[in-house]
Order: sequence, then C-alpha cells, then structure tokens
Amino acid sequence: MDLKTFHSHMLISGGNNALKCKMFIGTLLGVALDWFSGILDRSIVGFEEFFATNKQKTLTMVDLFDVR
Repeated sequence: MDLKTFHSHMLISGGNNALKCKMFIGTLLGVALDWFSGILDRSIVGFEEFFATNKQKTLTMVDLFDVR
C-alpha cells in the first residue's frame, strides 16, 4: 500500500494521529519494516512529524559532487 492510499483509508475511517501511527507499521514489508523497527521508541511523537523529513530537497551544484 502506498502512502496516499494509507492516508485515504485513514481519512475515510476517521483515523486520528494515534491510530495512524499504530496502523502504519502494518503496511511495511522487508527492508522498510527492518528500517522502521530500528527507530528508537518515542523518538517521533506524531505521524506528520515522521514524514516531515520526506520532503523533496532543492538540489544545488554541491550536491552533484555526491553523485556516484
């Protein structure tokens, strides 16, 4: 399930922030689940905060030097 579908399901079911956080882990598989399991307990306090780092960064010339 992609993130847009998950948001749609939560919107339809009236899922609040706490429910989103609890239900999201059930959508993960494989590497994504392994990564999520490594996040420290209580280090993220809300669903929106979790995805705040998932914003697209504006690339600069310096970023080209990191391309391999």
